[in-house]
Amino acid sequence: MSNPSSDMAMPSCAFGTFEAGRDDPQQLRAATTQAIAAGFRHLDCAEMYQSTGPVGQALQEALSTIPRGELWVTSKLSGLPCGDYEAIKTRLKGHMAKLRVDYVDLLLCHWPGSAELDLDSDPEGMDRATAWTYFQEHIGEAWDNLNHLKAEGLTRHIGVSNFSPRCLEAVVALPHPAPFAHQLYVDLAHPVPGPLADLHREHRIQAMAYRPLAFLSAWAAAAPAATEALD
Repeated sequence: MSNPSSDMAMPSCAFGTFEAGRDDPQQLRAATTQAIAAGFRHLDCAEMYQSTGPVGQALQEALSTIPRGELWVTSKLSGLPCGDYEAIKTRLKGHMAKLRVDYVDLLLCHWPGSAELDLDSDPEGMDRATAWTYFQEHIGEAWDNLNHLKAEGLTRHIGVSNFSPRCLEAVVALPHPAPFAHQLYVDLAHPVPGPLADLHREHRIQAMAYRPLAFLSAWAAAAPAATEALD
């Protein structure tokens, strides 16, 4: 039985599912099952990930023995969830149906731009002036929609991902509570930039690092510059 009022704290370490399941969905299903058996209680998912189906199968199996309130599911809606609220809710419900859950613990806005923006073919798209204009025009509606989803019990917490300092400043200035969390690329060689760290502290926003170990093998080469940045 779902328990969207669960007081479970967010586990500090998550099992990531980005780029997984593309070639062998059943291998991902097995890996997710093994991760949960090994003790992971936090799964990091997203609407755009091709891993959603296999992760949902593993979740369904796990929930036969583990109470839903003891598993934390983070997921992300592509781009700013602006526009018609009912359409956004339908998108989220469709995604959750694939995950085999009826609420998520943390729902993030995956990036501060249009859901149609193809960052693979246009990695500089978010840096254009038109992207900032789009963000300014739509962030209020998008944040309203996320708060509405939370109020309806479809997610326990809401947050953002890949936001620049000025994007995050715009969110915390809105007439709603600040984001619960901000997921961004952080590792030993790429610490949280100072302006973002200041915003996180001031507004009590939890920083979530994605892929923090992906480039650990490159640490030796990056260590001098990273040490200087950390100092």
